[in-house]
Amino acid sequence: IIKEESVYGAIIKEKYRLSRLKSEGIIGLKDIEFNSEELLIEISAKILLDNYMQGITKNTLDECFSKISSIISINNYNNIEMLRGDFNANLEIDGVRNTIDALRLARSNIGFKVDEYRSSKNNGLAFIGTQKSYKNRQIYYNKQVEMSQSKNKDFFKTCNNGNKLYNGLSNILRVEQNVTSFAQIRKAVNIERITLLSKILNSNSNPLLVKHKEIVKFANQILLFDEYKNQTKLQIAVEYMGFKGILDECQGDLNLSVAFLRSFMEKNHKQKDSFYRYKKKLLIFYSGYYNNKINSGNSESGYIFALKTVQEKLENL
Repeated sequence: IIKEESVYGAIIKEKYRLSRLKSEGIIGLKDIEFNSEELLIEISAKILLDNYMQGITKNTLDECFSKISSIISINNYNNIEMLRGDFNANLEIDGVRNTIDALRLARSNIGFKVDEYRSSKNNGLAFIGTQKSYKNRQIYYNKQVEMSQSKNKDFFKTCNNGNKLYNGLSNILRVEQNVTSFAQIRKAVNIERITLLSKILNSNSNPLLVKHKEIVKFANQILLFDEYKNQTKLQIAVEYMGFKGILDECQGDLNLSVAFLRSFMEKNHKQKDSFYRYKKKLLIFYSGYYNNKINSGNSESGYIFALKTVQEKLENL
């Protein structure tokens, strides 16, 4: 029982919270609060178990609520409102890690601060709007890496075929947008006034695509890689053209290109640190641009190709 008291100690509001949700054996049911006027339910798509990757949609809503029917019965969805949540998509992409590296190009967009998302596992990137008036964040991450955390063991054990579900995540790039206010929800799905769940689930809007375009709109103008805090865009552009020139002169031979850099260290051992720093950048550039360009047979940067692939996948949701 949760009680809200006035400054004089009188109870002005009282609500109830269902306790011991785990003991009910309902994975994905996070919270239930209720009083005489309203019912608040917090669930995640994990409640769908083997159908987890389908997410909470108009097609899976019945299944979601059937999972909690032993606790509470909900027969009419017409008046349900969405208070907060995530818009997300699971994109099947070859080379999830390379795609995440490609998204680093969007660091050139001053409208967003870019953070590593769970950097200890090299999992993904979070683009956070620099404005202060509301939360504005879109995340791109490796879904299989995220689901490999120990906290998800019980979830996979509860599924009928947890191994199949986990293995199916190997090429999944998760794109996720967090919305925490009515105004954000309405704007994201282009609806007016009340944020009814039925309207949201039936909306044809694509908030992930809209935000993605906003994030990467400058990415094609300059290739950024391994950016240091004290670097300027001019320095990065010069280095980009330099590495491209070295690899082109060496006809794409990475070993020969590294040998070219090493030759300067041999002339001056004081440049040893510089050699290793530039070697690292050359390797990053080679794997992200030149190598992808050769292997794909595409005339454009592998990074730019990866960004376009993400956009095309979002457009086809």
